[in-house]
Amino acid sequence: MAPDSGARAPAQAASGQGVSARLPILGASRRLLSIYEDAPYRNAGAILVFVCGLVLLARLSPLAMLPFLVLVWANADRLALRVDSLLGAAPWLLVAIPAAAILARLVLQPPAASDDLLRHIASAFWPRGYQDMYVHTALPPHPLYPGFDGLLGYLAQRIGLPATMWLAQAAAFACYSFAVIGAGLRVLSGREDRWFWVAAGWLLLCSLLALRLSLARPEVFMAAWAISAVIPRSRGGIALWVVIGVALGSAYWLAPIYYTAALLLQTSLRARLAIAAALGTAWALLWLWLTGGELVATFVWPLEAVGRRIPELSVGENVSIFAMVSAPEFVLLAAGAAWAIGKGAAEPRFVLLAGFFLLSNQIRYANVVAAMFMLCALGLIAAAKGEELLRSRTQSGAKLRSVVAAVLLLCALSIPPQVPKWADQVRFQLPPGSVVLAGNMPPMYSMLFHNPGRIRISPGFELGAARPEVQRAILDLGSGRLDCVAVLALGFTHLVENSFAGVPASCMRLEATQNTWRLWRLAAP
Repeated sequence: MAPDSGARAPAQAASGQGVSARLPILGASRRLLSIYEDAPYRNAGAILVFVCGLVLLARLSPLAMLPFLVLVWANADRLALRVDSLLGAAPWLLVAIPAAAILARLVLQPPAASDDLLRHIASAFWPRGYQDMYVHTALPPHPLYPGFDGLLGYLAQRIGLPATMWLAQAAAFACYSFAVIGAGLRVLSGREDRWFWVAAGWLLLCSLLALRLSLARPEVFMAAWAISAVIPRSRGGIALWVVIGVALGSAYWLAPIYYTAALLLQTSLRARLAIAAALGTAWALLWLWLTGGELVATFVWPLEAVGRRIPELSVGENVSIFAMVSAPEFVLLAAGAAWAIGKGAAEPRFVLLAGFFLLSNQIRYANVVAAMFMLCALGLIAAAKGEELLRSRTQSGAKLRSVVAAVLLLCALSIPPQVPKWADQVRFQLPPGSVVLAGNMPPMYSMLFHNPGRIRISPGFELGAARPEVQRAILDLGSGRLDCVAVLALGFTHLVENSFAGVPASCMRLEATQNTWRLWRLAAP
């Protein structure tokens, strides 16, 4: 991949001299901003521009990339050779540098989860977990996420709630990235330019799924595990994949759905079917033990709770996966997959698994479907004949590869702004013993997270599990109404919402605000 820099330096120098001769001002500017001068004082201009870029980046200015782009323009010829040579020796930098850029941006502006992860972490701070966290809310006969709750609760009690949240988010991003990149490299095995294509596909997925990855739900880890089935080739690797799948089964009641990923393993069909059956059997035995034999009742409960939901209430998690079709990233991935299928270049196992998860028509499975689309599209690249697009040994090839690397980095920097911000999380502090009515989904989780062990809240993680009076109160808030008699009879002391648009009811006393969120004290007039 790396060109012979010595052979091409004269041509580049001649090109640069030609430009300088025609436009002396541009030539002088490029010399002033050169980073390749021998004497340190001659690099002063470049150093000044670089420092300006760092200052703008620290302030999260939209102009932060401008100084760096100016330096790239001024040193384009020699920089292209250096970058291309570096990528030739270490092509994994095409992934490592964008990943580092994403991490740096998130460190400057910390992220926050916005739903289930917060309650998983906080549940350890109430003596009886969910039973003490929620009020006027039915609960399943047994926990649906026992392994996940236990691990996160253990960590939260030792390193704190925020650190546990960030650790879980980092693990979700790392696991999903490892699985997607590893699977992509397998599909393009043997191609010298495979890292370029895989990095592009990975960033498309990260951009499309940034919000869902930041939630760090069990389903993200199950999706990563499912996609990683493409990677192992040896018996030991496949055995390790199976063991991890059994362990993850203790964290998620819907794990068996993901066991169909055994289809992706590189082994015989009989072995794949046997592995899927073994995973399902191990999961069933484990959950029979975890639920004390009440396996069926535990798993029927979520369906019953959904059936008790007031018809006017909707939950985003049940949104159709086709709600993503307007996202440019999804369009690109789907178009690439369709093209590969039409050309016969997509592996049938990827198409079948994508089709299986599409049958649910729920956005929660987009993590797997989008990844299968990417692998199908990469099959089109793997089947391409002739010279590899990004392997040209010419001077223009080196510049093309450098430009692609720069574009990948810029794409990476656009991902963190899509993630919810820690500074925006609803975090009203309440006195111990407070009973909170959450008028919207975000405070239903974040208020528990920021008041561990001190409050009770309703509704819980499934709106249909709340008493009908609670569901009706939430529905009325959107219409600017609140039945004071009903909410006071239920013992609520506070209300957190951002959608109430009418005249405050007689029992509502505004105590605090945070951005668009309001904290109301509920008391008899």
